Amino acid sequence: LHNVVAAVAVVLCLVVIGSECKRVPPGLEGVPKPRNVKEARLIHYKARRAAVVASKYLYRLPQELPEVSEKKSVIDDETPIASIRPQDFGADPTGIKDSTAAFAMAISALTNMTNKAQHPMASGIMSLGSATIDLDGGEYLISQPLAVPDFFGNYRIRGGTLRASASFPSDRYLIEIGTDSCIAKDQQKVCSEFVGIDNVFLDGGHAAAGCVSVSKTMGTTIGPSAFCTGYNNTGILVNGGHETMILDGWLAAYYWSDKKGESADYAIQFNGEDNYVSNVIVFDGGQQEAILINGAATILTGVHTWGGRIAINGSYDIQDRVLGCYLDYNTLDIINPNQVVVQDTFFYNGHAVLHGNHIRGSEFKNNIYCLQDYGGDRNIVINGTFTQANCKGFIVKDEINGDGNWRVFQTEKQMTLEKSENSSQVTFDFSQYLLFNWIDAIEYSVSYPTGPAQPATNAMYDGTGTTVTVVFKEGPKATTATVTMTATQCPYN
Repeated sequence: LHNVVAAVAVVLCLVVIGSECKRVPPGLEGVPKPRNVKEARLIHYKARRAAVVASKYLYRLPQELPEVSEKKSVIDDETPIASIRPQDFGADPTGIKDSTAAFAMAISALTNMTNKAQHPMASGIMSLGSATIDLDGGEYLISQPLAVPDFFGNYRIRGGTLRASASFPSDRYLIEIGTDSCIAKDQQKVCSEFVGIDNVFLDGGHAAAGCVSVSKTMGTTIGPSAFCTGYNNTGILVNGGHETMILDGWLAAYYWSDKKGESADYAIQFNGEDNYVSNVIVFDGGQQEAILINGAATILTGVHTWGGRIAINGSYDIQDRVLGCYLDYNTLDIINPNQVVVQDTFFYNGHAVLHGNHIRGSEFKNNIYCLQDYGGDRNIVINGTFTQANCKGFIVKDEINGDGNWRVFQTEKQMTLEKSENSSQVTFDFSQYLLFNWIDAIEYSVSYPTGPAQPATNAMYDGTGTTVTVVFKEGPKATTATVTMTATQCPYN
């Protein structure tokens, strides 16, 4: 420990005495001499960390460190990424003893790692230089959240298990990034930036509200390999901010083998815009909603929801996309679809439900429906007051029927009928094919066998329902004809 003691001596010489050391202690000849309080504090931290590695003695850093006025450090760019281990502060990696106090000191150490502050992030957010709370494969019991305050960014929490104790606050989350009360400094409306949480197992123990809450943050990534269970309210809650990514994760309020208690509200809830969920499994019916989206331009890809519906709240221009997902015994509910795309998605014992009173510029395409015993009898259920006037630019081209026992309803359908000899009309009934009970536009063609001059025709539609009659007018009627008609709903014009 000689070098450790010597390093501390250098620090004390600078910080306490406030003057340059006259003699470099043995063993530290090659260590750059600190030129300010900030550099001295960094060397101090490294020295004490080295003491832990050398002696396996668990120490505690002071909760408060001197204020640093310098904005630059000559050794910042040469400093390796800091890895802060809660065990070094007394945390119990076996999960037997409560480690709340140790994690509070670890978070304090994290937020003091501002050695890269000369490269500021956006909106006054302080970079922590990719510093990491490294759980080091341990399992930790906590009775208060790991709460990182506002205006910090570029840091990680990774590599272990967190479990809530029975006394954990019922309205708090195991990991909390930022606060809802933060007042952002510009139009981006964010107070934290570029945060990573990965390779973690988070268990709320049915004491915590949830696993992770993210408030007013840009660029949070949760995953890969993030498992969230035991939550009473919401597994992952995102309030404000934007560009939160949740990927390669699993969420379940209860395991499938558990005796279910009161249901949680959501596995994932977004109250913000421009978010991404990719390759995520929600595998339990213990929540009312698998994913709730309150915000615009969110993308779901490769999401499998087994229990709990996906809900998109169209309170304003929502512009959300559901691509290549798998809804298993649940529904996709969309309120007032506006620029929404649902594509290449598999509905097993489930369907989509449209709510509200208007639809704009949205599309269902190449989805597969296998309703079986619990999915109802329609691919899309209408549960709103939609009319021709408020349904514009809506396209449903879902022609793939997973079990073949029922029809897929769409917004456009082509049919062909044969006119018999001496009949004067043919009638098309689109009620078993079209989604709504009206027709906005029709196109048809008539072909005859060779012969005498053919009669003129006229399509008769009274403006209601889904039935159209083609009437053959004057001329010879003793002939057959083939009539092909396309009926369309909700065109842009």
